[in-house]
Parts: sequence; C-alpha cells; structure tokens
Amino acid sequence: MTIILNPLNIFTIIYLIIASYSDYKTREIPDYVNYSAFIIGFLYRSYSAIINQNHYFLLIPLILSLTLFGISYLLYITGGWGGGDTKLLTTTAMLLGWEENNPYFFAKYLLGLFIFMFLWSMIYALTIGLLNYKKVWKNMHKPRLLTLIITGIILYTIIKNKIILILFALLSLIEPIKIIQDTCFIKEIKAKELTLGDWIVKKTRIGNYELKPRKTGANEEDLRKVKKSNKKILIKEGVPLAPAFLLAYLSITYAPELIIKIIKFFTGV
Repeated sequence: MTIILNPLNIFTIIYLIIASYSDYKTREIPDYVNYSAFIIGFLYRSYSAIINQNHYFLLIPLILSLTLFGISYLLYITGGWGGGDTKLLTTTAMLLGWEENNPYFFAKYLLGLFIFMFLWSMIYALTIGLLNYKKVWKNMHKPRLLTLIITGIILYTIIKNKIILILFALLSLIEPIKIIQDTCFIKEIKAKELTLGDWIVKKTRIGNYELKPRKTGANEEDLRKVKKSNKKILIKEGVPLAPAFLLAYLSITYAPELIIKIIKFFTGV
C-alpha cells in the first residue's frame, strides 16, 4: 500500500470526514463545508495550472464539476437524492478531477463511489432493519420471501453459479429494504424542527398553510410558515451517503485492489 500524503490529499480526507460525520449525525451537510471546499479546490487547481503551465489541472476538474453538477441536480429535482449530495459530488470533482501522473484517477473514483454507495446503502438499511426487526418482520410478505430464497437455492444447486445465488439474494432483499424504508426511516418531529430538504411523508395542515411532500424536500417557505408550530409531522430520513464518498476515496487512494476484489466477488470472475 502506497501512502499518499500531499496538501490536496490531506484536505480531501478531512473534508470528507467532516461531511460524513455531519451527514450521519444530522442528515445534512452544511453549505459552508461544501462551498469552502470547492473554493479551496478551485484555488489549488488554478495554482497548479499556473505553476505547471498546464491548463488541464484546472480545465478538466472544472468541466467535470459542471457536468456532474448538471447530472446530479437532475437527480435532486426528481427526488433521487439530496441537495447536499449534489454539492458533495460537484466538490469532489473539483478536488479530484485530474492528476497528471494518474489521469484516470477520477474515473476510478466514480466507479468506486458507485460500488460503495450501493454497499453502504444496503448495509446501512439492513442494520437499521435488524435493530427494528420486529417491526420489519411484522410487515414482511413471508411466503413471497421464502419462495424467492428456495428458488435461488434450487437454481444454485442445479447450475452451481455464484452469480445466480447473489442475484437471488439481492432480489430477496428488495422487499425487506422497501419495508425498512417505509417503517424504520419514518420519524416524527415537531413542525418547527423541520430543516431544509427534509422529506415530508404526507400533507399536513398547519394553521392556514398546507405542508406537503416535495421531491426536493422542504423548502424555505415551508420552514418560514411552520417555524413556530409544535404540531407533530412525519418526515422520511434517507441514507447518509457522504460516508460512501469517503470510503471510495480511501479505497481508490490506498487500496485500489479492493475495488477489483469486490467486482470479482459479485461477477464470479
């Protein structure tokens, strides 16, 4: 394992640790964390471009940041993920967008990020489900789950292909994870505790104002209208994804063979 320690590397790790902690504890990443990291990344890239007389140091990260911002913003407005994740991805593109000695580093990072987002989301949801197993088991469609498991075991016995077993294991987890999201991720709070981006579960009338679900979560108007209300409302928490960004970066930087091992495990290669 090669230990890589340079100013940008150290700053990126610190930034992702802070973002991960904040996302895990509060389900949001403060704007000042993302904005300041992006500005520092931009200044560092600009300085590198000038010193090395190579505009790629800035141009490629800038193009990647704008492109990924556009893609992730579409995910945000369609309810695919939170605004903090959009800013996080945009900022990491500026910080990691291009390395002279490793021009494909960011592409590898995105592959690692996709893998760790999937694994982290699954592990996180299943852990929450296990901690609330009685509630999950009560809502489970047991015959359907049992049928999937038995079918997977029979097919694996006949075909003896690990991919078949993994595929059916994942299929078997679809319903439990859906139940976990619909039961264990629902939280009751006072309306005045609502924060920007919180996903409201159902319409609730507070005084003359109707608080309602939005794909992008609660907005500034919602917060203004309910800031003094003690009325209970239901919100749905999401999986904090920032830790997946940190895990992907640490893996690609310090243990790139781990990604290959994970891919081989799931593909049976």
